[in-house]
Amino acid sequence: MTINVAWQTRHTGAWTTTRVEIDDPADIPVMLHRLETEGGLDAAAVHLARPRVAPHDHPDHDLRFGVRRRDQGPVGAIFYADGAGSWVTLGDGPEDGPVYAEMEFPARCEITLSQLEGALVEFLRTHQRPTIVDWQPIG
Repeated sequence: MTINVAWQTRHTGAWTTTRVEIDDPADIPVMLHRLETEGGLDAAAVHLARPRVAPHDHPDHDLRFGVRRRDQGPVGAIFYADGAGSWVTLGDGPEDGPVYAEMEFPARCEITLSQLEGALVEFLRTHQRPTIVDWQPIG
């Protein structure tokens, strides 16, 4: 099983896209650390074992996630959509909806970094919406 993850960072006024291919769960915390420390914008992940949709050969799913530094430490949030609907993670905060992946997320969408890591590992292994975290439907 493999997921392709991409995010953008800005260095000396220019945007750079970082792309990583992950097939080992041990690479997920490394990727999250890079996303956080390199100041990356939110990432998008595509699971290569999932179907593609014709006529443009797009993935049948959309998974976007991000990491933020809060007073209590790093937190994250996930947006997931497929043919069955759209969801964001359900967590403890913040009370005001933050912006992730250029989208306004609802309040209480942020989860711990370890929960984010666990959800991405589950997505890598199962290619389905992770069940290890709680979700709230959107839109």
